Amino acid sequence: MKYLYRLLFALMALPLAVACGDDDPTEGALPGTGGGGSEQPEGTALVLTITPTEIKANGIDTAYIKVMLGEEDVTEKATVKMNESLTDVRKFVTTKEGAYVFYAVYQGKVSKKITVTAVQDGNRIMEYRHRVLMVQHTGTWCAWCPRATMDIYTFTQTDADADDVVFIAAHSGDVFDNAYSSAITSTVGVTGFPAITVNLKNTQVTTTADLNQGAKYIRAATNTALRTEAHAGIEAQVSQPDASGNIAVTGNLYVNTSARYRIMAWLVEDNLYARQNNNYGGSFNQEFLNNHNNVVRAGSSSTPQGDFLVSGGQLLEGSHVPFYCTIRTAEAGIKDFNNCRVVVAATYSGNGGPFYVDNVIQCQLGGKVDLEKPVYE
Repeated sequence: MKYLYRLLFALMALPLAVACGDDDPTEGALPGTGGGGSEQPEGTALVLTITPTEIKANGIDTAYIKVMLGEEDVTEKATVKMNESLTDVRKFVTTKEGAYVFYAVYQGKVSKKITVTAVQDGNRIMEYRHRVLMVQHTGTWCAWCPRATMDIYTFTQTDADADDVVFIAAHSGDVFDNAYSSAITSTVGVTGFPAITVNLKNTQVTTTADLNQGAKYIRAATNTALRTEAHAGIEAQVSQPDASGNIAVTGNLYVNTSARYRIMAWLVEDNLYARQNNNYGGSFNQEFLNNHNNVVRAGSSSTPQGDFLVSGGQLLEGSHVPFYCTIRTAEAGIKDFNNCRVVVAATYSGNGGPFYVDNVIQCQLGGKVDLEKPVYE
């Protein structure tokens, strides 16, 4: 009987002993971990949270990033990627509108992706992609003009941001001379060739036979012009020429500053052949010089500053106004419309002063250019 009691007592104590075994801190730990609370079961998900998922693109609104592995906060330990690029930010702000895709990686685990959308701040004045208009004043008779041609070519081939500049060539006194190119040169006040002017101002870029230096001069003048943000943004659509040779240019002008504005469109043509006088001999390729590019062939207005979009030209901050221009080419002597494009410039007059180019785009025939905003690095 004594042995029977002992056996019953042992059987009653067995569940208690099994239950108390859970108090061992190493029980159930992953091999080699020695236990501890930082390790998570294999099935534990890596969870990325971002609050909020929509912010204003104003450089102020903030999306806060957090990464959890089970109950452990691994925000600072995890790798976070944004649009597939590594980022060390845990507070996300931006001045550029768009969708930004985030995900986290930690200890071989990958979180689900979260998209943060940055939207336009309605209280922020619109900014626009800014380009500079440069006019090459030239003529086939001008034996010193090849240096300007080569400076421009070198700039377009070597400058990483050559798209900052739209070039047109206003010929005088040769077979490519016309009323539109002559009006440009007269308006700017150029009397000596070669010359490169900026935004229809009598601001001239130094030209030189040292082509790398010439490209630097163009970049320096571009940077100076870009220091002032654009007051206007342009979107445009250009038709193919109709049976009469007319080209329609339609679009909208967006403005962030109340002022007077005009719109101008030029048709330019590339690959026009005429022998170029050249004082530089074999230093420059003669056949290259004989093929003329960016040549102004026709325009939408007799004045280079263009036409008003509304009576008097006054537009209010935050407004956008449609425009319609016609370029008549019947008498322009176009060699090949496939080598043509349209340059559209918005001119601006602040405080009642003269009209200068504020912004400019170029568009292929039959093409369209959407409104562009600045690219922030």
